[in-house]
Amino acid sequence: MTYLFISDLHLSPEHPRLVRGFLDLLIHYQHKQTQLYILGDWFNAWIGDDYSAPWLDEIVEALKAFNQKGNRVYFQVGNRDFALNQVFLNKFNGVLLPDTYYLNISGQQYRLEHGDALCTDDISYQRFRKIIRNPLLVAFLRRTPLSFRTKLVNGFRKKSHSDKQQKSYEIMDVNEQAVIGALENVDALI
Repeated sequence: MTYLFISDLHLSPEHPRLVRGFLDLLIHYQHKQTQLYILGDWFNAWIGDDYSAPWLDEIVEALKAFNQKGNRVYFQVGNRDFALNQVFLNKFNGVLLPDTYYLNISGQQYRLEHGDALCTDDISYQRFRKIIRNPLLVAFLRRTPLSFRTKLVNGFRKKSHSDKQQKSYEIMDVNEQAVIGALENVDALI
């Protein structure tokens, strides 16, 4: 069994070489009995499971072929694709994991997570994260028109870029004590 862990690909139609690289990765590992764990920010921004585009359809078809070879795809949400849910993953038989997931491989205990929750020094981001990931708000947003969600996501991305210019790297990085806490009772944090 091959275990493959990836995150922060930020796939989008604006970066076709990244998309091609992901598709090539699937081809490379399709005959190796692989469990692929995508640990968030798979997409640069996720506006909803009802979004469709040729570049995304190509990814879905490749994942179907990957799974048909006996491989499995597991996904955790990140800060850019937190609205992605099982509806999209069902298109290729993917599995949605909780924000924190524990995996035992050959007697070793691994904690899997995207990692943005460990950036505890960034108080404003943690506040925003708590609000925007509220299940009631996410359910409401899923019912809004795709065009509205597209504008909303673009606004969030611009604000996030602007906010990053004002913050130090230390504030935006993971907090050492949060990481130490996450490592309790596990052999590794991924």
